[in-house]
Amino acid sequence: MPGKLVKTTPESQHIQRVDPEVRTLAEPETDWLLQARAALSSDEELQGILQQGMRDGLESGDIADLLAVRLSEMWEGQPAEAYEAALYLVDEFKQLGEGIHLVSRETGRVAVTLTDDDVFQGNPLPRADGTMAQPLPQVRPDLAAFVTTWTFEKGREQRITEELARRGHQTALLREEGDPRLRVATRAGRREIVQRLVDHSPTALLRACGGTSAAFLQHFDLALEDPGGLTESLLEPLEASVSARSSMGIQDQTTVNLHHDREGTLRGALTQGWVRDIAAILSKAAHQRFGPVCREEGLYQTIDELTAEDTAQWTATFWVAPPEAVGPLRRLRPNWTILPSGEHTIGFIKPKVGTLVLPSDFGAETLELFDQWTASMHLDFKLWIDWKAICYCPLTGLAHQGVVTHRMP
Repeated sequence: MPGKLVKTTPESQHIQRVDPEVRTLAEPETDWLLQARAALSSDEELQGILQQGMRDGLESGDIADLLAVRLSEMWEGQPAEAYEAALYLVDEFKQLGEGIHLVSRETGRVAVTLTDDDVFQGNPLPRADGTMAQPLPQVRPDLAAFVTTWTFEKGREQRITEELARRGHQTALLREEGDPRLRVATRAGRREIVQRLVDHSPTALLRACGGTSAAFLQHFDLALEDPGGLTESLLEPLEASVSARSSMGIQDQTTVNLHHDREGTLRGALTQGWVRDIAAILSKAAHQRFGPVCREEGLYQTIDELTAEDTAQWTATFWVAPPEAVGPLRRLRPNWTILPSGEHTIGFIKPKVGTLVLPSDFGAETLELFDQWTASMHLDFKLWIDWKAICYCPLTGLAHQGVVTHRMP
């Protein structure tokens, strides 16, 4: 099921109003479109044709025909150019409506849509002769700064995309259709990468995991609802939220490796982060449940005791262990599968140890700050555990490893 891309940064409120999309079949040239705009803003007859056509509920093409006749008279010809410009303006008016629109001189199309709250009137200023002058209306400084930055970045991204496309022997047509390899080079493309991940369900993403994350998930049933037929061993579920994020430097996008699947890498990194956090939460819950019993009965185990051949009680082959315990465990038992996560060591005795209840969607964020792009995904989950299938081992006797660095005198 489609998810929701959560936007929490201040600039995200402006992004939706910059470069608004107008769905139209018209392809007017920039010069003719700018002239048509100027004529429509000053000619009352053109304004009356547009307003009357909207009141009568005419189709866009019919209104454009009427406008094109008047424009052709004003331009002394050019009927085809007049119709294309008129049709675009009619579609734009129907979709964007009336309001304050900033138009790009390079494209002739609306670059930013504004509201009355975005424009303010400054206080009167004194002239040299003692009279007061009323300043012109101005756009809010934060929005003006964002538009300036966005315009600069758009030009830079276009140059970067063209360079990468040339390097990858791609045509302009492929760039317009959205070559997936070039998404990472633009702000809109990076947001699209995150949105494409959010369009998947958490269940689909987790089932695509590999490595130790997949081995961990194989011990759980993935479900959208709480399991039925609960027994005494299935106590109250563990309910929590996990987050994972991945960062990438975007200082110089001309150095992007076009053969690198950034979307696949991001999907793997974020879902593995989910799994590791879930495993850490489970290991902490096992410590809280079994830790006091182990201390009372003296069941502390060393690495050697845990991996001894005559230790029949430890039959688990999949373990969740602290990172510092992974090395000693793998050296002593190379056939074990170990997920480095959390602060406590637990093993799975049975093939299935519980049910992981997942929602239908999840939240995500994408943030770009100081040439660093960070994508985050957040998941709420519920974990039903069969505690009889979990063994807990509070390991002691771990060797500490360190790195000796050169110390300047």
